[in-house]
Amino acid sequence: MSKTKVVVSDGDDIFQRSSSCVEGRNGLLALLHHSLHRLSNRKLSALTTVHNYFVKRRDGTTAAERFFSSPPKDLFEWLLERVDIPGRSLKNAHNQIARYTCPNPLFVPNGPNDDHSLNKG
Repeated sequence: MSKTKVVVSDGDDIFQRSSSCVEGRNGLLALLHHSLHRLSNRKLSALTTVHNYFVKRRDGTTAAERFFSSPPKDLFEWLLERVDIPGRSLKNAHNQIARYTCPNPLFVPNGPNDDHSLNKG
C-alpha cells in the first residue's frame, strides 16, 4: 500500500460524516424551511435575533455576548420601551370586573354596614 493510502485510511477514522445539516441553528432553519417552504425576511430576522440573544452555550453566554464582549441589554425591556402596547378595551375590563366581583358575605341589608340605612340628618 502506498504511503498516501495509509495516511488517508488512518485519517479516515478521525473524520465522520457531518450531521450539521440537521443540528444547530442551520438544522432548525432547514426544518422550518421544509415545513413552511419559505421563511419571510421578517421571520428570519426575528429567529436570528432570538438565536443571538437567547440561545446560550453551556458556559451561559449568548452569541451577542461573545461578539460584543459584554452582556447585552435585556431584549424584552428594549422592546417594551419601543412598542406601544394597547390597553384592554373598557368593555372587556367591565365584564372581567363583573365576573370576578362577589358580594360581601357579611353584608346585612338594613344593617350597620348598609350605607342606605344611615341617618344622614
